[in-house]
Amino acid sequence: MTSPYDTWIQVLIGSAIYGVVWALVWGTFAIRIRRNDIADVAWGLLFPTLAWITGGAVFFFDVRDSTRATIIVTLVTLWGIRLAWHIGRRAVGHDGEDKRYAALRAKWNGQGEWWRSLANVFLLQVLITLVVVQPVLIAA
Repeated sequence: MTSPYDTWIQVLIGSAIYGVVWALVWGTFAIRIRRNDIADVAWGLLFPTLAWITGGAVFFFDVRDSTRATIIVTLVTLWGIRLAWHIGRRAVGHDGEDKRYAALRAKWNGQGEWWRSLANVFLLQVLITLVVVQPVLIAA
């Protein structure tokens, strides 16, 4: 039997690995289209995928009742898709990049833009998400 602490470590490591891959994929895409504001839409989609990792871990590694995990994962999935849809719909209506990200890009002045974008936007969002998603793991 696996302890809840072991499950938490397994899910945290899996989520962190997935988060880094997520940051690399979305960060590369954002640099190619020169719009870091795509991170806001992608961030909404990061929560459901991390919830699915959590729910999958509870299902495969743990002996607890999976009904609660299923309900939590479903709710987080619906919320994340709604968040991504709302932000994406708002972003589509604007010409150009969001002011916040445009200001960062101007401040960087083309110096190491890819690395700064990856670290200051995408990896930072992964780190924040890993902290924010912890109640989902605990509740599941």
